[in-house]
Amino acid sequence: MELLDVTVDAREIEKTFLNTPSGQGDIWVFGDHTSNCIVFDLFRDPTDQMDTIEFGVVCSNKMYDRMYELFWKMYKEIDKKIKFSAYDINTTTWEQAVINGEDVLEYFNYRDKTLAAQKIRYIK
Repeated sequence: MELLDVTVDAREIEKTFLNTPSGQGDIWVFGDHTSNCIVFDLFRDPTDQMDTIEFGVVCSNKMYDRMYELFWKMYKEIDKKIKFSAYDINTTTWEQAVINGEDVLEYFNYRDKTLAAQKIRYIK
């Protein structure tokens, strides 16, 4: 957060996530969505047995190496191993929508073969 000059209330994120019904949840963006932000996908996937929150960072190229190093250190220190990937606009569904400043992310839900939507909340 310090590197991106962003403040996040982790307790509020956790409380919101845990009070969100299964199969729902918004995307929260903290910071400047075009260059330096932290993104939390608070969708509660009914098939996620670990009940994890997907999150990532959008950052400038000059910050990429430092961010990668910080995420890798965090990944190595956690008890339960979860998916870790470097910033790639094609790996998750929200990156391009956030960078474009869209208010809603629409995507195809492969599980039930429907069009799904999530609100994107930009928090300064």
